[in-house]
Formats: sequence, structure tokens, C-alpha cells
Amino acid sequence: MTEHTPIAGILASMAARQQRAYADLIKHTADCAACNAHPLCDQGRALWNIWKGRDQ
Repeated sequence: MTEHTPIAGILASMAARQQRAYADLIKHTADCAACNAHPLCDQGRALWNIWKGRDQ
């Protein structure tokens, strides 16, 4: 039986958060005129930072 450590749970949670942020970023940029006219709007940049793990 495999032991689950608190660290493994934290890493899994972080990975899931990054996957959600990526999906949200794709949805957001598809509909955001500012993201399509400029690299990213503030909301798009926030999602990008979560996806890349730079939001801490």
C-alpha cells in the first residue's frame, strides 16, 4: 500500500491548480479583445502566472 505524504498532497494540489489555470487562460484569451490586441490583459496575466507557478 502506498503512503501519501502531506508533501505529495500539496504537489498534487498545485499541479491541479496549474491545470485549471491553463484551461481558464485558454477560455479567457479566446474571448478577450485586450488579450488578442496586446500580449495579455491583467486577468490573462494573472492566469498565466498561476499556470507558470509565479503567483506566490
